[in-house]
Amino acid sequence: AEALRAPLTDALSAVRRVLAPPEDFDPATATGSFTLAIGDEAQVAFFPAILADLRAVAPHVAVVSRPLSAQSVEDGRRGRIDVAIAPDLS
Repeated sequence: AEALRAPLTDALSAVRRVLAPPEDFDPATATGSFTLAIGDEAQVAFFPAILADLRAVAPHVAVVSRPLSAQSVEDGRRGRIDVAIAPDLS
């Protein structure tokens, strides 16, 4: 039992870290990149405003725009895009 004390203590500490609530997110200090798939018309109509708003609240986050395509769903599943803005085709 004594031989298991240290490994179990380490394992329980790791579980506590995983289950601990996340630190508060502060967009003003966030860094990284954000990839957005957006159609041509939406790019012209909305992207400048989206970019301006994001830069105002998260100035250190890079925003990458990619064309919206049939591949966008799969790209989202694989983590290559974060958000897609698509028309309602219903």
